[in-house]
Amino acid sequence: MNIRQRELASFDQSNEEYIIGTLQNTNFKIDELENIDENSKLVSEIIESGLTGVIFKINKDAVYNLKRKRKTSKVKNIDGQLSFLNELICRSKIIENQWKFASFQNNIVKTIYANYRKGILLSEWIDGNHPKALDIDWIQDTINIALDLQKIGLFEWDLSRGNILVKDKKVKLFDFGYCYQFDPLVAYNSEGLNEPRFHALERLETRYLMLALYRYEKENGKNKTLNLFKEIKRAGIISYVDHHAYLESQGANKQVLVHFQNIIEEWRDGIADMDALEALYLKEVLRSHLLDIHDDLSGKSCTPDTLLRISHLKELTNQYTWRQIATFVDHTEKEKFLQELESFHENAIMYQHS
Repeated sequence: MNIRQRELASFDQSNEEYIIGTLQNTNFKIDELENIDENSKLVSEIIESGLTGVIFKINKDAVYNLKRKRKTSKVKNIDGQLSFLNELICRSKIIENQWKFASFQNNIVKTIYANYRKGILLSEWIDGNHPKALDIDWIQDTINIALDLQKIGLFEWDLSRGNILVKDKKVKLFDFGYCYQFDPLVAYNSEGLNEPRFHALERLETRYLMLALYRYEKENGKNKTLNLFKEIKRAGIISYVDHHAYLESQGANKQVLVHFQNIIEEWRDGIADMDALEALYLKEVLRSHLLDIHDDLSGKSCTPDTLLRISHLKELTNQYTWRQIATFVDHTEKEKFLQELESFHENAIMYQHS
């Protein structure tokens, strides 16, 4: 376990309470929230797709989102087991900094009450839907919100479709189980300076966009897909230029500033012409799929999307030359890479949870 995991695990094993907010302005008592289940008259909707918690839409004096911690996380690794506690810690930090950025008021769910030992998290209910269309407006907003979180020292690792809601093109983020603390002035992310490949747009691409672009390509063709990818990178450039300026104004160290400048320059070069754009697209697809497959397999929490990613990697390996593929994967031989993909496929079937 790393330092963060050890600290969370130590707290989890203690008897110490972790409480956020109060029920004073609601008509709830703690025991009432504890006893809410699928048979409660207050419940109008249940969302059981979450791997670490179950969501109840409850109606009383207002409409609320009640998240109940699962007794056993469906993610079978230490981060999954500690994600509920981690989420409460992150929500506390967001509340502490809620007036620093407009996005914290407009684009992040409002926490009303949380009690770790009771396994309860009560929030406002957000009307909205998970993204369906790859619209640049919500993509740009999501990048900006993630970067605002980084400014206060929170790195959101799980920008998946299921954690994003959109209504009237307005984004709301509501799940922070995999949002970890770090110092943005001296580190790239919560892995310090060890993992430069992880950043805000990469997280959105890896967890959602690159698989969505694959589906988009099936319906609309390669050229339209590359043009949309180009627009996503343009949005990223705009957001990252602003973020770089902010970090510079706050005295970030040279290594962090160079890191973001290098990303910006890579994207600018990558959208300069169609050949460069296709090469950048291939790189980001390979990276995104491999990272997400490894994440699913490590948590033994695979889905049909895991299998689709593996299938796409096989397609790409046959579509492009091995020299083009080998540039972006940790393999020197095509056959060994294909064997690894086959092993991934077998394990992903074994670990299917839905």
